Amino acid sequence: MKQPSKQQNGAKHRPDKPRLTDRDYYEGTVRAIMIIEEFIKLAPDMPVRQMRLFLLIALHPDRPMAEYARLIDLAPGGPSARHFAALRSVDETEGYGTKKLRHSGLGLIETYPDPNDKRNQLVRLSKRGEGVRNSIVHFIEEDQTFGQQYRVRE
Repeated sequence: MKQPSKQQNGAKHRPDKPRLTDRDYYEGTVRAIMIIEEFIKLAPDMPVRQMRLFLLIALHPDRPMAEYARLIDLAPGGPSARHFAALRSVDETEGYGTKKLRHSGLGLIETYPDPNDKRNQLVRLSKRGEGVRNSIVHFIEEDQTFGQQYRVRE
């Protein structure tokens, strides 16, 4: 019995899935850079975990803080609270170890009590957070000027 051929990385070729071209890799990389730069505009030294936290909240809003912390491998308590505080509004950061933060109060998320369990705080994007999410989604969509600033001049 003949074994299926494997690609360079050991993955099986799927005939129904088109192969990525050099252009696809280029565009995907440029999109990733543009998304990171959107976060850099907000806070030049924003940790990757905070970027991940923001994107998870954008993807799955209205869940308990502890669930997001678990998804990005944050220890409960101080470290977790500091990452949330950095993304909250300035008003909400009191008492969350904000003295240790490089930035705080970005106003990208808001919390509210869980109606089913008052011990939990649920999290969603604020209006400003929705604007940032929309900017990021714009980078993912096709655009005529896409990646012009990253073109290598020959």
